[in-house]
Amino acid sequence: MLSEKSSKDLDPALNFARNKVAEGKRRKLELADDVEESKNDLLALQMVLEDRKAERERYNEGMPSQEGYKEYIKEMRNKTASYKDMRIELQALQNDVSLLNSTKIIIEENLRESENELVSLNS
Repeated sequence: MLSEKSSKDLDPALNFARNKVAEGKRRKLELADDVEESKNDLLALQMVLEDRKAERERYNEGMPSQEGYKEYIKEMRNKTASYKDMRIELQALQNDVSLLNSTKIIIEENLRESENELVSLNS
């Protein structure tokens, strides 16, 4: 009887211990799965990062360096100033051409009138 009572008293404690051990194993497996999933996520993110770095390098190949960019800006400013000067000069030349065309027309009219007067004087 004493042995039956002792085994009955031990059974709940033993069952509790077994449950705790089983729970610990289950938790350990869950944590191992979580760690494995985290490793896979890390590897995936590292691959994405490498892809983005490669993409950025391809993009930056065509981009000038800081000094190159400053040179580019300086060159564009010079071209813009040159373009504005040329546009002003072109406008002045167009005005001169208009003035010369008007003068040509006037001179041609004067020439015709003079020729007509000369012909009338000769006749």
